[in-house]
Amino acid sequence: MLPDMLLAAVAAHLIGDFYLQSADLSERKRNCFGALVLHGIIYGLPFLLFLLFYVFSSELTLFIAGLIAAHFSIDLLKTAIQQWLVRLRKKQRFGAGESFIFLADQLLHLIAIFGITYYFFSRGWVLQPAKWLVSIAAAVNYPLSLLLKWITLVLVILKPANIFFAILSRRYKPAATAIESVRGDLRAGRVIGFLERLLIVSFLASGQYASIGLIMTAKSIARYEKIARDSAFAEYYLIGTLSSVLFAVVAYHFVFG
Repeated sequence: MLPDMLLAAVAAHLIGDFYLQSADLSERKRNCFGALVLHGIIYGLPFLLFLLFYVFSSELTLFIAGLIAAHFSIDLLKTAIQQWLVRLRKKQRFGAGESFIFLADQLLHLIAIFGITYYFFSRGWVLQPAKWLVSIAAAVNYPLSLLLKWITLVLVILKPANIFFAILSRRYKPAATAIESVRGDLRAGRVIGFLERLLIVSFLASGQYASIGLIMTAKSIARYEKIARDSAFAEYYLIGTLSSVLFAVVAYHFVFG
């Protein structure tokens, strides 16, 4: 089915573009073609796992090659635009809109993934799980399609969500003095955010919608002192919390539809 093909491609994209790409490589590929090629190679690794988990065919090879080539082409275009904007910034015309570039880049990747997947699906080809994978799923009595949905959802609400929030809330960060007070909690905050979103999607899956309010209440109690003392931090905290809830809800409905 198209949803399974699409989810598998999205899951591989998330692993290759977020979890296997370091911040250093992301920065270096802006000015180094070799780093861009290295990212393309690393990006393709999770797609090669399709050869293990799905029945091999010439269509599968073309499907993988098309997805990797599309990603590399978009990254090449993104790099060219970034370099052009940097040159314009040096001429003091305007600064590079990194937030817009990131969002546009990911949107183009998703459009490419959907377009390529739909093309193969419309021609009558679908991903066929390998026999060993089907046997394991039957033994544990758990549908492969449901497992794929949960894997994709967890991948979305972890690192990509943290990067998205960092970009979204950049302009709303408190003053330097307030930042210093929360800098030591950033790593813990990321873990809390992931657990928060994981609980939210779990409550959505079980139909316990009212329980989502308990999460926000618990977070507010834990941060009450800082919220009461610093209005800038309170606004920053509220933006982050509401964005996290919204992201989890949208991600859940995108995957489970």
